[in-house]
Amino acid sequence: PTQITMDAIPAMSWNFDYWELDHHTVSPSINASSVSFTFNTGDTIIAHFSQNDSLRILYRVMPSNGGTIVLNGNTLPYYPYNDNVAPGENYSLAAVPNTQYIFDHWGASHHTLNPSMNDSSGTFTVLQSDTIIAYFTLLPTPPTPYVEPPTLFIPNSFTPNDDGLNDEFQLYFNDRITELEIFIFDRWGNTLFKSNDINFKWHGKSGDLLLPLGVYAYRIKYSDDDGHIDQEIFGHITLIR
Repeated sequence: PTQITMDAIPAMSWNFDYWELDHHTVSPSINASSVSFTFNTGDTIIAHFSQNDSLRILYRVMPSNGGTIVLNGNTLPYYPYNDNVAPGENYSLAAVPNTQYIFDHWGASHHTLNPSMNDSSGTFTVLQSDTIIAYFTLLPTPPTPYVEPPTLFIPNSFTPNDDGLNDEFQLYFNDRITELEIFIFDRWGNTLFKSNDINFKWHGKSGDLLLPLGVYAYRIKYSDDDGHIDQEIFGHITLIR
């Protein structure tokens, strides 16, 4: 590695301000006119100077990818951005958020933007050197909308006695259930009732024959719009008279 020494010598009526380097660190600091560093890669090195009667305004954005600052109609090319300005000059600022960010507020130590530090656009008059920061806030991630899962409710008993209360065995489900088939068996496995009507109702009969009280087995096959096809459920229903 090569040791490099640099001296920034201002012209008449100018003052050295600071060094700007992309890939190196100078010693003792970027604000010293005489510096040195160890050269290890290609770089662009800029010595900044300012006139005796100029002031320095440093523009920053927080976070660094939150947005940009438009100064007098021109978008600043990078951040932090230094501008040497004359005292008493009037400037307009606009904070433009990047995608997924919103403008929050301006920050400054010695200036106030008009109409407000909370407005994304405003003006100010240069009074003294300062750092002006546009603060942006990341938009919250929208909550995942709730999607009701496919739901199927199966009663465990019914009373087909024509009293108008729980007279039929039927299933209750939401609109996520798309197809349904049911078989009801006696204890010996004989099929007593079957239907592929999703809105079936069983009145406790096998054909026209009233069945006695007891426990009957069922097999239910259903499909839903979640991609579950021919799911099977086995269980028992109690017929009470």
